Amino acid sequence: MKKLLAMFISVIMVLSYTAVAVFAEGEKIETKLTVGSAEGGVGDTVSVPVEIESTAGLMAIVLKVSYDESALTYNAYKSSLDKGTVKLTLVTGGLVTADNSMIGITLSASDKDVDCNGTLIYLRFTAKNGAKAGNHAIKIIQASAENFAGNIADITTVDGYVKVTGESTEVPAGNGNSTVDPGNTGNTQQPDENGGNENSDDETGGSDVVPVTPGNNTGNNTGSNQGNDDNGSSQAVVPSFSDLGGYDWAQSQILELAKNGVIKGTSDNTFSPEHNITRADFIVLTMRLLSISGGGSDNFEDVPANEYYTDAIASAKGLGIAKGANNKFNPFDSITREDLAVLVYRALNDQALLPVIKYNKGAFNSQYSDSAEISDYALTAMQELWAAGIITGSDGGINPKANATRAETAVIIYRISKLIPTL
Repeated sequence: MKKLLAMFISVIMVLSYTAVAVFAEGEKIETKLTVGSAEGGVGDTVSVPVEIESTAGLMAIVLKVSYDESALTYNAYKSSLDKGTVKLTLVTGGLVTADNSMIGITLSASDKDVDCNGTLIYLRFTAKNGAKAGNHAIKIIQASAENFAGNIADITTVDGYVKVTGESTEVPAGNGNSTVDPGNTGNTQQPDENGGNENSDDETGGSDVVPVTPGNNTGNNTGSNQGNDDNGSSQAVVPSFSDLGGYDWAQSQILELAKNGVIKGTSDNTFSPEHNITRADFIVLTMRLLSISGGGSDNFEDVPANEYYTDAIASAKGLGIAKGANNKFNPFDSITREDLAVLVYRALNDQALLPVIKYNKGAFNSQYSDSAEISDYALTAMQELWAAGIITGSDGGINPKANATRAETAVIIYRISKLIPTL
């Protein structure tokens, strides 16, 4: 009887294990890959983000991406999916195939599945001389993904493009996903800057270039949103973005900055307010807005020469505005709200523009439930910018570790612009 009972229990255990194993192996994973867009003139280098949404973690992703070789030259590839201690790291990537119009990219996690939601990679292209103005398609023609259990993802894709404008624009467009910072209303998150420690000032962040065209401190329109009135004089044209619904806290600031050429949309009628902004783009925007230059030519080891952001980052490093970590800046990383605050704080101090305002640190800490999460290197910057009304939180949080979005960044840039006497 005991033997029969033991055999029965063993059979039940085997059947139970088999049922669990079958369920695990049969897990359905739905993954969506969306190619974004970027805009630039002939000769400009732009970065196109590839966003990913997945119902389960993944350990490997393989992509084949085609592009219009007649108009674009493929330059580089940057993985930006970083989840704590685990990254989807490059195994073989940026491979241009024999026909020179297809890119092969393979990503693989080191030891466990990675939560794949957000910006996966950035693909960098240069618009060739003679490229026709207009949209040039970037398509995912083949994709596969799986997790460590061997479950294969069911993948859907959305194509993107590079828009060649026919005239040079120094800062390319891009996008990425993130939470939104509502200035002082709404229910989103604010920008932060550094992500490292104060001594090393880890201003490393990975995301792609945002379509930002910094202006100058004269208030003149430096973008293309201009028209002529009947007398032939220049008159700014108010832009119209169709995707600002739900962003009442940022809409007026976005439109005013776009009208004055300080920023621009991701297309003629979209701003992509929820997308991230990279560390490189934010440095370029801030340095040009405040007309900061000089500081030397020595740069961080991960900042390539002859890019639109090279000189701005070198200047920021030389002036102590950007310190990075281990001589790296991570220009393509998305900038966090606390890192953004640190960069802004240093830049405003460099220009003697930061208002001297007495504030109660206890009031700051009590107002934001997550104030203890602010890195030591960023605490003073966030407190002083809060006191000056440049950054605010939402829903009782200051969200120091969240990535800054385009909407959040626009609000902060708008507030900074009001500190410049000639703007």
